[in-house]
Amino acid sequence: MDKQSQGKRLETGEELYERYTPGFKKAIRLAVSLQAGIVTTNSIIPSSLMQQRSVFTNVVHLIHFMMMIFFLAFYCFFFTAAKKKMSNVYANGDFNQFRSLWQFHSSNQILQKIVKKRCNLKVEQVITTSKLPGVKIYIFANKELSKCQPDKVLLHIHGGGFVASSPMEYFSFCAHLAKKLSDIVVVSIDYRKAPEYRFPRGFLDCYNSYLWLKENFSSQVLGLPKTNSSPPDVKIALLGDSAGGNLVVAVTLKLIAENLSLPAGLVAIYPALPVQGAKNSLESSRYKYQNDLIIPMLVLEEIITPRVYDNNQTEEQSHYMFLPAAPEELFENFPRTSILVGDMDPLYDDSVYLNNLLQRKSKNKPEMKVLNGVSHGFASMSDLCPEGKEAVKYSLQKILEYLN
Repeated sequence: MDKQSQGKRLETGEELYERYTPGFKKAIRLAVSLQAGIVTTNSIIPSSLMQQRSVFTNVVHLIHFMMMIFFLAFYCFFFTAAKKKMSNVYANGDFNQFRSLWQFHSSNQILQKIVKKRCNLKVEQVITTSKLPGVKIYIFANKELSKCQPDKVLLHIHGGGFVASSPMEYFSFCAHLAKKLSDIVVVSIDYRKAPEYRFPRGFLDCYNSYLWLKENFSSQVLGLPKTNSSPPDVKIALLGDSAGGNLVVAVTLKLIAENLSLPAGLVAIYPALPVQGAKNSLESSRYKYQNDLIIPMLVLEEIITPRVYDNNQTEEQSHYMFLPAAPEELFENFPRTSILVGDMDPLYDDSVYLNNLLQRKSKNKPEMKVLNGVSHGFASMSDLCPEGKEAVKYSLQKILEYLN
C-alpha cells in the first residue's frame, strides 16, 4: 500500500451501506440477513444431513427451509447482528461455510420447487453429454423447444468466484430473460469449480460448451431431427456476471486466438477480470470499497483466490483470464460488448479496464453503463431491487441487438 493510502480512513461496511440507493439498500439488507440465516441454520442442520437421501429427505429439507425463513426474519429485524455474524464468517475464513452461502438454492429441494413454480417456465430442464464430462447444461425456454428458433441462443455463464454457485442460483434471472426472449432459448452452463477442479478446468468447460453448442444446438438441445443438410449456423450471444463476466471474455479471446467462429456479442456484468488486481492505490475501487458487505476484499484475497489457481499454470493458459497478460492484438476483432457495473463495486475498476482496452483496440467500440449507488451482485437480485430488474432489462436489450 502506498504512503498516501496509509493515511486514508476507509469507509466501513455500514457507511457504504448508507450510501446505496433505497432499493439496493433493501436488497442488501435481505441478502445479508439471508446469509446470516443460512449460516445459523446450517450450524443446526449440517450439510451432511442435507445431502443424505432417505425417506426423511423431504422432511429434513422442509425443516431446514422453515428455519432459514425464521432466521431471515430475525436478522432482518436485528440487522446489526446479521452484519456481525457475517463479519465473523469472513474473518474465520471457513471456505465450506462461505461456499454454502453462494449456492443455497442448490442445497434445499423445497426452495428449488418454490423458485421453479414461481417462475412458471414452459421448459426448464438439465441435460448432460459425454462430450462435456462433469458439465451440466441448464435449458430455459418459454415455448416448447421444437418451436424455438434453431439458429439463435443465449449462453449464460454464472458468477461465484470460480468456486461456488450454479445456474440454480440464477434461476429467476435466466427465467426472466427466457420469458422476454420468447422463442430464443437461454442455456446456462454449470461448469466445474475450484478447488476440486482448479484453473483452467472451469474456463475450458465454458470454452468447450460454446463449441459444443455451436455444433449441436438444434439436435441436442432443441431435439430437432438431423438431416443430410448442414445444421443452421447458430448465432450465440454470451452473458456473464462477476466470475462469469471474466469467463465470457476469456472464452472469446481463445476463440479469436484459435480463429474460430465468434459470439454475436457479449454482455459482461461487473466482470471480475484481473482477479488479483492491486488495491494499493487510494483511488482503486478495490481499496475504497474493500469493506463491501457482499464481496469484501477479504473474501477475494484470502478465501477465493488461493483455491482457484495452481502455481504451475503456463503463461499461455493465463492469458485469457488475466487481461493484463493477454496479447492486445487479440482485442482488435473483439465482438460487440456491453458492460454493466455499479459505481460502488469493489470490482468497478475491472469494468473500466475492459472498457478502455476495447475503446483503444477493438474495431467494435464497447458500451459501458454505470448504475449509481450500487455495489456487487445486483444481477442475481432481479426479484429484489430496481437495479436487478435493470440488469435483466439491459441484458435483454443488448442480446436482442446482437442476435438480430
